[in-house]
Amino acid sequence: MAWDALVPALAERGIESVAVELPGRGPNSASGWRVSLQDYGDAINAATDGEPAILVGHSAGGFAITQAACSAATAPTALVYVAAFLPVQGERLARLARQDADSQLTKQIKVDPLRGVLRLKNDGLDEIFYHDYKGDDLEALLQRFVPEPLRPGLAKVKLTQRFHDTPKYYIQCALDRAISPTYQEWMCSRYGIAASAVLDTGHMPTRTDPDGLAEVLKSIVEESARPPDQT
Repeated sequence: MAWDALVPALAERGIESVAVELPGRGPNSASGWRVSLQDYGDAINAATDGEPAILVGHSAGGFAITQAACSAATAPTALVYVAAFLPVQGERLARLARQDADSQLTKQIKVDPLRGVLRLKNDGLDEIFYHDYKGDDLEALLQRFVPEPLRPGLAKVKLTQRFHDTPKYYIQCALDRAISPTYQEWMCSRYGIAASAVLDTGHMPTRTDPDGLAEVLKSIVEESARPPDQT
């Protein structure tokens, strides 16, 4: 799981967190066409148990937390995008990802329409996702890339006023090869937001710098807890 190094780093800072495994991933990757973007949002909202929460999305998870914010019964406290796709009205994840001319990831995607999933080719994934990783469990991490449902990436996002009213933060990764730094900046510019932090990492700060990422998230938690006249 992408978050298993970050969750304990947050706990050390007194922050309770829950890592949500989205439908159709992991052992359920055969679900294919049955999984929708709405299913992603529902899974995230179920994990919050109806309580206000800060939703954090990484990479394609930016669409998942966006959908969760649009359909939540209780408004999220904030949305945090970590090297993630930040869509505007009517965008599809598949198209937004293809527009990043500097991404090294798009050529590694293989679509299986029969099963309704997409896969990543094995060649070069270490250099795209973990080129700055120093651990000795790289092969085990690469094995975690499983087929993902195709349908959520083809859905047009339908933004609501609740989404627009929710404070948004973006954490950029300066060495990212999957979603290029310039593309991350461009997505932020469409909402007129500046990066809360720029980490000196590749695409996977959840693994390569969990403490650094946890510190930034801690500052966002603290800022979100202040009364509006103290921010």
